[in-house]
Amino acid sequence: MKYRLIAATTKAAWFTGAVLLVSTACTIFDDGKDTDPPPVTDTDADTDADTDADTDSDTDADTDTDTDTDTDTKDTSLGHGGDVCKDAFVVGTLPWTFEGSTRDATTDYYMPPNACPYAPLGSGQSARDEAFVFTPPTSDEYTITLEEGTNFPMAIMYLVEDCADITNTCVIGTYISGAKKWMYDDLEGGKTYYLIVDGGSGLDGDYTVTFDYTTP
Repeated sequence: MKYRLIAATTKAAWFTGAVLLVSTACTIFDDGKDTDPPPVTDTDADTDADTDADTDSDTDADTDTDTDTDTDTKDTSLGHGGDVCKDAFVVGTLPWTFEGSTRDATTDYYMPPNACPYAPLGSGQSARDEAFVFTPPTSDEYTITLEEGTNFPMAIMYLVEDCADITNTCVIGTYISGAKKWMYDDLEGGKTYYLIVDGGSGLDGDYTVTFDYTTP
């Protein structure tokens, strides 16, 4: 490849009685080689397209120190805490009060007809529910109180010995009507009981439940 004239200059110099015209010109020839600049290559020691020395795709010089491959080891099949008897809320030192809501729970239990004393009609088939586990410290009479939230007009509760067999192990239950409900019963010290807070007519909402000794 030959490059034609790329620059020319003309100079005039005046001398006595004459004019001297000086003209310069240049012609450039290449050497037959490509004069384009060489391509830019990645000069670091990694295999990606960034300019740091790590193996990730960002532009900082750090490396990922997280060596686990899972995202969460919690058994999400249980739902949130208290959703089922296996993950029930644990009743602490009496008197013990808990404010909760069944709105984020799932439908796991119901009170069958004629299964629970004082609640012959049963209920809770399609409502969300939450569970509590209570082990009385001594054999005594205990009171469990359930107060409905303003958005939960048909809250119910029932006390059972086995969540997988409510029909045959229900100790006591409550009717649907009434904004505040009580259950009184003699419970055996050291034995485990489960309280289910449920809803009538498929309803769910906020509630407050309290466990205490029965006042003489």
